[in-house]
This record gives sequence, structure tokens and C-alpha cells, in this order.
Amino acid sequence: MRVIEYLRIPEPTLVLGGMYVLCICSSIFVFLKDGYWKGMLFEIKNIIIGNIVRVILVIGVILCIVIFLDLPVSNFCRDNYNLELYTVVDFLSSIGEGWFAGGFLFMLGLILGQLGYRHHAVVFKIAFMVSIFAGLINLVLKFVFNRERPVIVHDPFHFFHFFIVSHRELADLLYAYNSMPSGHTITVVSALTVFYRYYGRLSSKFILILIGLLIIVGRVYTLNHWLSDVLVSSLLGMIIGYVGLNINKKRLLR
Repeated sequence: MRVIEYLRIPEPTLVLGGMYVLCICSSIFVFLKDGYWKGMLFEIKNIIIGNIVRVILVIGVILCIVIFLDLPVSNFCRDNYNLELYTVVDFLSSIGEGWFAGGFLFMLGLILGQLGYRHHAVVFKIAFMVSIFAGLINLVLKFVFNRERPVIVHDPFHFFHFFIVSHRELADLLYAYNSMPSGHTITVVSALTVFYRYYGRLSSKFILILIGLLIIVGRVYTLNHWLSDVLVSSLLGMIIGYVGLNINKKRLLR
């Protein structure tokens, strides 16, 4: 009786993908030990406290957008739905997927380092770590706000679902009730902010702004997010990117 009938190694793409993930995870550990996140929360807190009046004004503006603009913008996207446009916009906005954006930044940083472009490689490392930090902040805030997505409901005031309903479903946190903030937006904008502040050419800045706008518009048009979601995410992403580059500037001077 044969116990072992057939053995084969896994598919090459599976093996290479697994090795790439291990490489990324080990690199994140090394970057954390090197202090890429050191002081980020402290600096963000200082910015908020130091600009408390502006923060209050921004919160007021966001509330006005929730009350007066979220539903009209969402309804406009519904009324102007086009399958071809939706497909293209959804594809472009998928650039903001954490696994894709993070993997892309890490890969380019690795390649640039191997080619000897040390400063550019460091910038991509900073952007990579900043995007991960932004993604973690996003997860926390999604749970706190717990807002229902516009693709599911026509009411922009569905906040704090997990805390106010008696029947809680953890599955709701995975998509239905995690609209604010937008993970795609906050991760991409945080990384783009690093590049925007480092690269001074006007053409580079224009391309970076265009990429950010594509993500923002795409998330709203596809009804994955309300307008206020992506605006809050953009502001948070800019703050995180600004702080991330500031605390790591010394790495670019070595």
C-alpha cells in the first residue's frame, strides 16, 4: 500500500510571493528598530494641540460637508453611473489598496537601493513606513467612527453602529460599517505627501496631486466612501506624511 502517491513543489508565483512577503515583514521589523516611527504619535499630537483652533474649524467644516454635501454628491454618483467609467475608475482607485501600494513602494525602494540611488531609496522607505503607519491609524478610526458606506445606505448619518446597536456583528467591521476614513486615500496621500515635500520639480508635484485626486474621486464615484470620508482621510494622510518625513529627515543627510 502506497502512503505517498505524489509530491510536487508549490507554484513558482506562490513561492516567490511568499518569499517577498517574508522579505517585507523582516524589513518592517528592521525599519522599526531603526526608528522610522520614533516620535510620530508625539509629533502628531503636538501639531493637533498647537493648531487646536484650526482643528476645531476643520471639524466644523467636515460636519457641514456631512450634513449638506455627502448625500447630494453620493446621489449624483448614483444618477450618473456608467459601467465603463465605473470599471476604469474602480481600477485606478484600486492603486490605493494597502497591499499593492505598500508592496510597490517597498519594491521600488529595494531596487533603487540596489542600483545605488541611496537618497531616493531612503525616501521610498520613509513613504513605505508612513503608509503602513497611516493604515494602522485608519483601522483604529474605522472602528471608532464605524460609519456605514454609501453603497449600502442613503443616509450619511449612520455613525457608531457597533457601539449603539444591540445586535453587533463583527463582520460589519470588515466592510459595511467602516466607511470613515478611507484606507485607500489615507495610505496613498500619506506616501504622496512624502514625495511631494521631497521632490521639488513642478511636474513631479503635478503628477503626485493627479494620482491623489484619482484615488479620492474614484472612492467617491464607486460609492465606497462619502465625500467627507475621503476629505478626512486626505487631511490625516497629509499630516502623517508631513510628520513622517520630518522625523526621518536626518536619514537623507547621511
